[in-house]
Amino acid sequence: MVATVSPASDNYEETLSTLRYADRAKRIVCHAVVNEDPNARIIRELRSELEFLKEQLKVSSLFARLAQPVERGTFNPEVKGSSPLSGAVSFYSCKIKKTYVNLILISAYRVRI
Repeated sequence: MVATVSPASDNYEETLSTLRYADRAKRIVCHAVVNEDPNARIIRELRSELEFLKEQLKVSSLFARLAQPVERGTFNPEVKGSSPLSGAVSFYSCKIKKTYVNLILISAYRVRI
């Protein structure tokens, strides 16, 4: 808003009135409000909560699968397929699973934010 005032003394009252109006107009604050049906808002919030809970369920079920103990392989020459490397393979497969779970947790956290 532009308030123009006159430096002449004969326009003193009009200048004062203009400055008062400009001061009142400066103090006006607009608050934008989205016109949304309360039921639609509740439905939207519940759907987002449902998606979040589904992600948590997926992560917790993945944790439950990974919580099962992984036995490190031991060398037994009488068992076919048993070798010194089988222990390392099972160890690193467990590490890969844990890394995968951490990636899922990080992505779920980022989605929630």
